[in-house]
Amino acid sequence: MDVETYTNASKTPSLRVKAAHSLLILVALVIGVFLALLIRYAQNIPATDDFGATLNFLHTYLYESTTTHERFKLFFTQHNEHRIAVSRLLALSIFLYTGKLNLANFLFVDALFLGGLLWLIFSIYKKSSLHKSRFVYLLPTVLLLSPCSYETFLFISGGSQAYPALFFLVLSLFLLNKIGSHSTSARELNSFALATLSAALATYSFGSGIVVWIGGLALLFYKKEKTFLVIWLIVSILAVAYYFYDYVKPIDATQLTLTAPFGKQLPYLLKGIILFPGSAFMIGWPNFTCIKIQVVLCYCIGGASWAYILYLFIIGYGYKNPLLFSLVLSASAIGLLLVLSRAGGGSGFLFISRYYVFTSLLPICLLAIFLDRQTKLLIYLPQINVLFLGLFFTHLWLNIPIMEAIYKKRREGFIAWQRYNTPTLYIEPKLQLESGQIVKKSVEKHIFYPDVD
Repeated sequence: MDVETYTNASKTPSLRVKAAHSLLILVALVIGVFLALLIRYAQNIPATDDFGATLNFLHTYLYESTTTHERFKLFFTQHNEHRIAVSRLLALSIFLYTGKLNLANFLFVDALFLGGLLWLIFSIYKKSSLHKSRFVYLLPTVLLLSPCSYETFLFISGGSQAYPALFFLVLSLFLLNKIGSHSTSARELNSFALATLSAALATYSFGSGIVVWIGGLALLFYKKEKTFLVIWLIVSILAVAYYFYDYVKPIDATQLTLTAPFGKQLPYLLKGIILFPGSAFMIGWPNFTCIKIQVVLCYCIGGASWAYILYLFIIGYGYKNPLLFSLVLSASAIGLLLVLSRAGGGSGFLFISRYYVFTSLLPICLLAIFLDRQTKLLIYLPQINVLFLGLFFTHLWLNIPIMEAIYKKRREGFIAWQRYNTPTLYIEPKLQLESGQIVKKSVEKHIFYPDVD
């Protein structure tokens, strides 16, 4: 049975209807599980970066900054390695609209960007040969909404930074790809302007968003849009220069450094790079032997992925599908940035929850390219989806106890701090005093009030 036989409505209408219904049920199931987790574990209690990056920002903006210039500059103030202007703008917008900042509601706003990212990927799939099998839409749903990324969708510091960065990155390349397909130059200019704006928003959402400029250069190069390529290059130089203007390198023991001997850093670098494309498939089964086997499999997937990317580069796949290939290059650049900034502590950082959504983008794009080139394999997607659903629900089973523990620790720790001034806020010990003072002044100024007894 070939793809046309499998998907042609005129030949097998009942099969196509059943496939569409099955897909809808499965996608709705995964989305429903994700929303249930968000509703159950969302908390209006600050944690980690919420104290400084969100609450302290609002207090400074509203009560300490006196000029428009100071307030504007505050949005772009460096936070660790990142410029998180979008996260701060979202926090301010919610506060101004509702009169106070509810962190739990903030998480649902963050989830809108994740939904937008999923919709963009669906749109990209639909414009390729992947639309021949509706079952392809389950794959990105399972990976992007995975319970493994609880540190992103349950923490403001993750969701308000990572999700907008990836959404605007993909949106920017999606809009750039429209250049050359419009009948009028005015529409092309509009697409380019919106793509540039989206790229800027990606850059100032999270550090990884800066790779959008690389992806844009690749896309315009493969589309042979020389004029737009030159303009994009100039704008990218300005955007990156402003990003690093007055930049202070954070002190982080997990970063690879230029001062350390290269020979000692090389193994961490290579391990992290090879592992990155396969790390999204790590199950994390709580057994040492199983974990070792899973890590080996992740290395194998990673190695095969890099070999396939090299093959695509050699055959010039970027000329056939500039959008998908530029997304692969962007996702690969994200992996390199993560490795350079975190691999000093070992390649195991790739399995940390807050990085899962970043590691998911590359396999999603690579699988799309693979199936785009091998359309005959689309008939096996229902069977492949069984494996992906198994991965999703295994992750759910393993991570629910973790989410329960975090929920309890955040709540009980905050209550204990509130009543007895104990150093039990959900943040590292050295920042307990400063974080407590931020919460107190935020409550006094009616910026924020926690939902705890």
